[in-house]
Amino acid sequence: MKLRNLCLIIVLLATALVQAQQNDTERQSNRWLLGIEVGTEGIHGSFRSDKWSIRQGFVGHFHSDLVNTLAHNFYFGVKPEFIFANGRLRVASGFRYLSMNCTLNNHSRFGFFFLRYSEEGTDTRYARVRSISEHHHFIGIPLEFRWQPFRFPDPQFNLHLTVGADAYFNLNSNIEIDFVNEFMQNELPTILNYIGVETNDFLSRFYFGFGGSYTFRNRTVITMDLLFPFFLTENNFALINTPQNNAAFQLSFQIPLSR
Repeated sequence: MKLRNLCLIIVLLATALVQAQQNDTERQSNRWLLGIEVGTEGIHGSFRSDKWSIRQGFVGHFHSDLVNTLAHNFYFGVKPEFIFANGRLRVASGFRYLSMNCTLNNHSRFGFFFLRYSEEGTDTRYARVRSISEHHHFIGIPLEFRWQPFRFPDPQFNLHLTVGADAYFNLNSNIEIDFVNEFMQNELPTILNYIGVETNDFLSRFYFGFGGSYTFRNRTVITMDLLFPFFLTENNFALINTPQNNAAFQLSFQIPLSR
C-alpha cells in the first residue's frame, strides 16, 4: 500500500512538473516584438488608353508597342507584433507609408509621341511628349498574420505562411509630363484638366505569401516574405488600369519588447 501510494505521488509530481514546464514554455513563447519593415512591389497593369489619347504621328494611331508602362511601389512601416500559440502564430499591425510610382515611356523611333490635349470642332491640338509619370504618397494601417505549420530541428529558423490586408489614405499625388518643348509646361494644368483623370484617395489591398524567419539568441528576429498583393480598390493610378499579377518582397527586423 505504501509503495503504491509512493508511486502515485511520484507520478503526480512528475505530471505536475511536466505541466509546469509546458506552461512556462508557452508563457515564454508568448511575447511582443516591435518590427520595422521595408518592402518593394512590382506592378503590372494595362495602359489607360481610354483616358490618354496618344499617337505616333499626326496621321498615326496608338498601338501597344508605342509605349511601355513601368510601375512599382515602395513602403516602410512600424508594426508591433505578438507571438502566441507556442510560437506558431504571429499577428502584427501598425502604420505603413506607401509610395506608388508609374511611368509611361515612349518606344517610337522619333523619341517622342503625340498627346492630344484639346479638341474643339476641327481644331485638334497635340503636344510632343517624351514620357509621363505619376507619383502617389499614402499612409495606412496593415493587419498581418503569420502561421508556422511545422517546426524545424533548428528552433532558430522557421518557415511560415502569411496573409494580410492594408488600407491607405492618400497624402499627395502629382503627374509630371516631359514635353519636347519646355514652354508646354505652362499648359500642364490645362492638359490635365482636359484629360480629366482622377485617382482614388483610398487604397486597399489583400495579400498572401510565404517566408522565413531567423531568431537570434537575444530573441531579435529577421523575417523575409514573398507576397502576392491584390488591389481591392480601383482608379488608384492615372496611367494604368487596376494592377494584376503583382509580387512584393518584404524584409522585417523585429526586436523583443518582453522577455
